[in-house]
Amino acid sequence: MRINEFRDDAGTVTVRLEGELDLATADMCQAVCGQLMTDAQITALIIDLTDLSFCAAAGVRALVGVWDAGVRTGVHVTVRDPGPQVAATLWLTGVWELLCADAPAPRHYSPTSTRKDHSRHLHIVRAVR
Repeated sequence: MRINEFRDDAGTVTVRLEGELDLATADMCQAVCGQLMTDAQITALIIDLTDLSFCAAAGVRALVGVWDAGVRTGVHVTVRDPGPQVAATLWLTGVWELLCADAPAPRHYSPTSTRKDHSRHLHIVRAVR
């Protein structure tokens, strides 16, 4: 995975992740973002997932860990522009509203649906088989 960092004069840092966020790269992502948040001039951290092709459970854990560190340090953390596969992962794991609060629900998921609704649907499908 590659991590690129862009800063502006208003105290916002954008971190663009490229490649795969998985067990092998999750700690690196969390460490880089955590280090950025130690800078007193940083007020917002945007994690840009435009070029992230895959996000495993360890990657979700890392993103939530970065968000939690932001809460503790007073840095507003937002995730933006995940591709369809990564967006589905964030939605289905229940962290979409936490990490992507300003973004609409990913395509193919209604804003009113919940994980509970999905699990009920899966239960019905299993019962029919």
